[in-house]
Amino acid sequence: MQSSTLAHEGKNAPRNSISSSSSFNTVSSSASLGDDVGRMGMLLKNEALQTLFQDVKPTNEPVVPRQPGVLQIQYSRAFDYVMGLYRTMSAKFSGIGSPSSARWFLLTAFVLCQCSGHYTVWKDRRDVVLESARLLSSTREDLLAEWGTKEENCAGNDERLEKLMPLVENWLPAEAELKGPTGSFSEWRAVRWELNAVKCFNLNSHKNFQVWHHRKELLLEALARTDSPSRTSDLASMGLFDKYLIEHHGVHFRDIDERSLCNKVLNMEHKNYHVWLHRSWFVHAFYFLVQPPSWTALLNSYAASAGQREKSTAPLRQFAVQEQWEEYCLESNIPPCGLKDEIGYTAVLIRDDNLNNSAWCHRFYLFDRDLIGVLLQTSSQHQPDDVEKVLRELCLDEMHYALQWCVYEPCNESSFVHARGVANVYQSAALRFYLSRDATGAYHNCLAEKGPISSMEPLPSHYMCLKKKVPWDVFLATFSLMQQQLCVLRENVAPRAEELRSRASASDNATVRMLHNCRSQFLLDNVYQVYAALYHGLFVLLEQLWCCYFTEAERRWVNEVLPPEKYAEGAEAAVGIIKTQQLEYCVRFFLEHEVQAMELARRLVVEDSIRSKYWKNEIKIVMHRDYI
Repeated sequence: MQSSTLAHEGKNAPRNSISSSSSFNTVSSSASLGDDVGRMGMLLKNEALQTLFQDVKPTNEPVVPRQPGVLQIQYSRAFDYVMGLYRTMSAKFSGIGSPSSARWFLLTAFVLCQCSGHYTVWKDRRDVVLESARLLSSTREDLLAEWGTKEENCAGNDERLEKLMPLVENWLPAEAELKGPTGSFSEWRAVRWELNAVKCFNLNSHKNFQVWHHRKELLLEALARTDSPSRTSDLASMGLFDKYLIEHHGVHFRDIDERSLCNKVLNMEHKNYHVWLHRSWFVHAFYFLVQPPSWTALLNSYAASAGQREKSTAPLRQFAVQEQWEEYCLESNIPPCGLKDEIGYTAVLIRDDNLNNSAWCHRFYLFDRDLIGVLLQTSSQHQPDDVEKVLRELCLDEMHYALQWCVYEPCNESSFVHARGVANVYQSAALRFYLSRDATGAYHNCLAEKGPISSMEPLPSHYMCLKKKVPWDVFLATFSLMQQQLCVLRENVAPRAEELRSRASASDNATVRMLHNCRSQFLLDNVYQVYAALYHGLFVLLEQLWCCYFTEAERRWVNEVLPPEKYAEGAEAAVGIIKTQQLEYCVRFFLEHEVQAMELARRLVVEDSIRSKYWKNEIKIVMHRDYI
């Protein structure tokens, strides 16, 4: 199959409209209330500042004694003027509990336009928004009242005011916008107004941590102030929380839904770390957005079909290559729920750019923590056989999803890592679930443990010498997904990679141009990824056997049968030794897979020359069995 080039078309997320109940007439200007570019541009016009702060003398930046003049930063005049005003006014207005005014609140926006990473100014602005008395004294009405009392504004007042009105209406709230249905101050309305006001900073400076931290802190504080007795029930679903916001604050959830803004930024830059971090925090703070399907829905969707398959001879549903995978990659068997929607969003991004490792990471986090993790923690309430079936089918679906992308693009490391990660999740979950049913109660709490067992440092003693506690067939079954994955990599992905390697080495320009239209040279140089994935999958098996399953007797047996120096004689010699020995099945299984891993590592020393030192170290680890 020749992989087709995926279209990278940005899909603009719907823009939240900024609702306003202000009685002010909007003055015609180049920027509408919802125009983020125009809103930002208003803060670059210092003429408005000079009009508003004509009675304030800017404070110059303090001069450090004996500082060489060559080290002085030559700020722009606009920056010096804005920061000078801030230094003057911050002495009175900065800090929690300080007084506030509309001019001070407006000034913070001008300062942030000049320096959007100024943490203190973001904090100053947040202090105003989250304190009702200060924000209610920082409205449009307050600015106009203050303006009208100044004698210097009397002459030409109407003309000056008309020029200021677009700025005032965009960067100061009307008092009515801050009050809920009961007429009292509403923190959610205040937060909604601020989120919309500063959205232009997020779009303009989306790599700036502070612009996202500000939004997070606002929402955290609003959540904390939500009535505690009702908070848990109100956050049980989007419908209930939306109802709460409408009844008590006159706000819809869509007005504070950060996903639309994140979508817009991620359409511009798919791998923006700060945006992914913010999105992940947001969907977990409002946990109905990642709520997994009900157990009944899972059981109906997975256990019944799994039960039918168990009647056949195949222990696992087999992997089948989807030749037109890009047409089917958005399909999902997960029952409808918030989590399905969020996982579906990652599927869209991966379809548009399957090299988007950020989307892959977010997807894995959702799958591991919010689906499998929750399933395990509630497993004691359900029939063990049903839990095992659902767990296996969920993980199998997700692993097959990643493996389809491995076939589609055999040079993409992200899909290989995801597939291996899912197989690891299944292995650890299946083993923990089996151990949790131990009659002695020794493993009662193991279902609450996170991450792959082999990555736990130090390895808990209850995961050591499992040969004494877990039958070999049960332990091996926990690796059923990993074994199927290794088979798919060998039989389906490796041939695609070799076909690509062959075409990449072609001498005719037409073939080279066609390849470069679909892939960068970097990808073409990474056809060895499938062999690296095979090695890492084998290493997982070896590590778990050596560290968790074997007792000291099996380790000693392995070292006696195939001591490290025997590997110097080559793979054929090692295989011959294994064949001539009468070995317990688990020991034979270990040695056969270790030989395969060794050969792959040796191959990768040559093919992955950039990381040759890494692969040489892997050879050393396998040879000396330094798995611990």
